[in-house]
Amino acid sequence: MASAAAGIQKSLDRINSQVASGAFYEAQQMYKTVYHRCKARRQTEDSYTVLQAGAVTQLTNQQLTCGVELANMLIEAFVADGVKADAVHLGMVYAILRALPGSLQLADPDSTAELEELSRWVMAALKWAHKQGADDDVHTIHDVFAGWIWRAYGWRQFNKAALHYSRGADAAAYALQLDPSFEAYLDTIEQVFFDVRPAGGSGGLLGSLLRGLLEGDEMDDD
Repeated sequence: MASAAAGIQKSLDRINSQVASGAFYEAQQMYKTVYHRCKARRQTEDSYTVLQAGAVTQLTNQQLTCGVELANMLIEAFVADGVKADAVHLGMVYAILRALPGSLQLADPDSTAELEELSRWVMAALKWAHKQGADDDVHTIHDVFAGWIWRAYGWRQFNKAALHYSRGADAAAYALQLDPSFEAYLDTIEQVFFDVRPAGGSGGLLGSLLRGLLEGDEMDDD
């Protein structure tokens, strides 16, 4: 996180005490108040620091809606102020990406609302970075976000993860980051359809289940 002036750090410490007590909504309003105060005083970099710190803290505490709101405010400020996509400001974007919780505590496990919110923020960050000529970082952001989608949602959001991997720094390597059993799926398909014998073992329970499904489809076609 970018270093904050002493006064800003005191404000962040006070807000952190609200977060520690579970008062996330109150903390959110405080982050926004301090941000606007910094803007009014022309403390531009401090205002960015407040938004980044708030987004990271809220996301770390599973407060995705609050975290994304602050993250959006940060990118909007970058765009409005014509901020360059340099190491400091890209570092703020990466800090927010790293703060995304690895496992989501959702009331509805099948909900994609949070993912859609985050996707909109990522696309805004990508557009800003691209406009500023930081194309290498555009690819890296795609990779980082794709990796998070895969860890947080797994196969349920495979298509969205694959979309970002395909635009990342190494589109051909994304399959290596998938479920370790991916190769077992391919082996089983080869065994059923092309009569290729496995080098060893039967592929375990997953391979047996998949083999049963595929062979069942074959019998239905006869």
